[in-house]
Amino acid sequence: MLGDICSRLRGLDRFSTLRFPLEQVVLAAVYRLAHVVTVRPLAEHCDMSTGAVVSLTRAVWEAIVHVYWDEMVGGLRPTTETARMAAAAEFEEISGIPNCIGLCDGSGHHIVFPNVDDAAARESYRYFKTSKPQIRFFATCDAKRRIYDVFYGAPGRTSDAEMLGRTIMWQTRSSLCPEPYFFASDGGLALRPQLMTPFANRDALSEGSAERQFNLRFSRMRVRIEQVFGILKARFATLAQTFQLESLETYECAFRTCVVLHNWCITNNLGLDEDDEERVEQLAERERRDLAARRSRDRSAVNWGASNASSSATFPDSHDGGTKRRARLMTEMRPPLCARGLQEQRFWKD
Repeated sequence: MLGDICSRLRGLDRFSTLRFPLEQVVLAAVYRLAHVVTVRPLAEHCDMSTGAVVSLTRAVWEAIVHVYWDEMVGGLRPTTETARMAAAAEFEEISGIPNCIGLCDGSGHHIVFPNVDDAAARESYRYFKTSKPQIRFFATCDAKRRIYDVFYGAPGRTSDAEMLGRTIMWQTRSSLCPEPYFFASDGGLALRPQLMTPFANRDALSEGSAERQFNLRFSRMRVRIEQVFGILKARFATLAQTFQLESLETYECAFRTCVVLHNWCITNNLGLDEDDEERVEQLAERERRDLAARRSRDRSAVNWGASNASSSATFPDSHDGGTKRRARLMTEMRPPLCARGLQEQRFWKD
């Protein structure tokens, strides 16, 4: 990928008169994302000033997003009927549930808050579980774990329901997700015709019931969005640990660069090392624990639109429509083609 990035960036005015080799600058920019490293040792290693490292790495991130975003992220959205049928077929192969075209969920990463005088702004970014500032994001992925829609930049105390309403995916759902397709999410969001969630109170569902079988198959599919967050944070240590950048805009630029590189690696079959794969599972498990901790708070946000003046624009669909569609899906489920293992074979046989 280094050669492709350099060849595309050489055509931009910003990099036409560099005093440093472009390959070295691009490697420094990517290294700064993949490792939690301060600017000074990186500048000494590259024989550059700290100011040059800061400005050039930011310029490389902006250029990568500008050049690759529509191709590697926006271009993956299932905007045509053929693309939606293909996406639904991939998810049905995994879980046996038809018509799903994307998985969505929210996550976040801790930051060192830039120096600003607005105390209220600083406080709004503090995560509800800790006193550390955090930026939250909401992502939608396909069956191959590639992100094709993301909203980034919400303060740490923002709920998933609020972030969902700001995504391109949700704002264009009437054209992107027509009947009978839907997106899948966790129980922290409200059930809607175009947003499917599992049955609540899973521990109370009887063994072997249709609702429990639906939840098991739904979880088999939906766990991939948690794995996406784990892979992102395993590949780019800056998202897994607290790191410092110059401004909130720089954080967003760095994150979007990580998304582009993440999708590029998956599209080109560049996997993780064995140690990284173990770390993905650890990070995915941490995401699930955070989800459980968030769920009680986000359930109050499920009815967020009831007291919000813009609720009709954000969640105009009826809950009853989602309930009816979920009931219909339960009758249309089929055993997934990729079921493996004796336990799974027994489950699908039952």
